[in-house]
Amino acid sequence: MAILSVVVIALAFYRAAAQQQECADPNANPTSTPCIMGVCPTGQTCIQSPRGEMCCDSTKVTSVTQPPTAAPTPTCRDFVHPVTGISDCPQKAYLCENALYKQVMAEQCPRTCNKCSGCQDFVHPRTGVSECPSKRALCTNALYVQLMREQCPKTCGYCV
Repeated sequence: MAILSVVVIALAFYRAAAQQQECADPNANPTSTPCIMGVCPTGQTCIQSPRGEMCCDSTKVTSVTQPPTAAPTPTCRDFVHPVTGISDCPQKAYLCENALYKQVMAEQCPRTCNKCSGCQDFVHPRTGVSECPSKRALCTNALYVQLMREQCPKTCGYCV
C-alpha cells in the first residue's frame, strides 16, 4: 500500500510541475522534424521555437522553470510529462492490470490502458486540439509511421 501512495504522490507532482524547454542546437530546423502533438521520434524532444514546435536532439535541450498551468482536458488522453512533453504511459503499460496500479493507470493513462471508447487521435496537451489533420502527410513517412499510428490512428486510417 505504501508503494501505491508513493506513486499517487509522484503522479500528482508529475501533473503539477511545468518547465519550458529550449533547443541549444543552432542548426535545429522545425520544418525538417515537426512535433506531433508534442511528441518526437526516439532521441528527440519537442521544443517550442519562435517558428513553432520542433524536434530537438534530446542531448541539446535546456530547461527554464515555468509556473504550472492547467491544460484543457480532452475526452480521452494519456497525461504527458511536463518536463519532457512526452507521456511515460507506453513504457508503464505493463502496470495497467496490476492490482496496485490499476486505478492510477486508468486515470493517468486511459489511452494506453485501453480505457477510451472508440478510435481517437491524441490532442495536443498544450492546446487541447489535435494536430493530426494538419500532419496527415506524415502517416506514410517512414520516420513517423509508428508515432502516427500511436498518436493519430483515426486520421491515418488505422482504426478497425
